[in-house]
Amino acid sequence: MYCAEILVEYREVLARPRFGLDPSEVRELSDLLAEIGEEVGSGDLAKSPLAVWRPPTAHFPDPDDALFVAVGLVGDVDAIVTGITWHFAEVVRSRVYAPTEFREALKLLLSG
Repeated sequence: MYCAEILVEYREVLARPRFGLDPSEVRELSDLLAEIGEEVGSGDLAKSPLAVWRPPTAHFPDPDDALFVAVGLVGDVDAIVTGITWHFAEVVRSRVYAPTEFREALKLLLSG
């Protein structure tokens, strides 16, 4: 699951040198997410528990990270992909992947 804002954030963050992805891989991952994922609209997000509840700042020093949890809660997701896994590990029950871990998991899933 994703929303438009998450796709934009993924494209920006995955392009950072520390992830070691070239522009074609960033585009491929973004396109794949849009193709196989389910988009959550802003109306659905307004119904999320995060519309009322805000996570503790100790877990989410970047308030934009709450959007990922909101989408996860609305969609009851199995995994969250983030470059800062510790933000989410103590708050969500979903599997939390770093982008490179997720890329490898997708490769395995798509190859077999």
